[in-house]
Amino acid sequence: MSHARLLWFLVSLPLMAAAAAPPLTVVLDLRGARYEDRSIREMEAEAQRILSQAGLRLDWIRKEDVPQFAQFDSLVLFRFTGNCVIEPNPMMFDERGPLAFTSSSDETVLPFGEVRCDRLRVSLQRELKSADYERGDILMGRALGRVMAHEVYHMVTRDPGHTESGVAMRSLSASELVRGDLSLDREAIKRIQASFNRHELAASGR
Repeated sequence: MSHARLLWFLVSLPLMAAAAAPPLTVVLDLRGARYEDRSIREMEAEAQRILSQAGLRLDWIRKEDVPQFAQFDSLVLFRFTGNCVIEPNPMMFDERGPLAFTSSSDETVLPFGEVRCDRLRVSLQRELKSADYERGDILMGRALGRVMAHEVYHMVTRDPGHTESGVAMRSLSASELVRGDLSLDREAIKRIQASFNRHELAASGR
């Protein structure tokens, strides 16, 4: 085998493995939050960018658009609360506590999560510069996407643990949520791909 063909073969292996990954339906319950559509589109694109590194494909749907008696092979549900809009003159808010969390039962991670926009927004506003407010909707969407990718990692692997680097780290700073290209590290990718053969996510979405 020539060096060129061998290189093509080795580079293609992750893509072949990714093609076998099942799609994951992500149901968004945004009815308890204030948000901008552009932020949600950016969130979806950013979360997909990150999780596609492990071969995971996301199908997005609003909770109010889920057909009655709909069935999904793999599903997770996220509820959003608070104000997801970055504003130049924000009201002060106590941002202590998690920006988002995944429900669990008896130390088992469940496919239900909540994103607390007020805490995320205040955290980001301490990082943003004046010029950033012109694209605040994009930056909020990027941060939301990274938070979502972090929580989906827990849901798919059903593992409450974290990795030493990347989006699955125990905590992410405001800068890490909006600057640079945050990704999954090799350990997170390995854990996600291993989960494809161990179990399927299932939830009613109610």
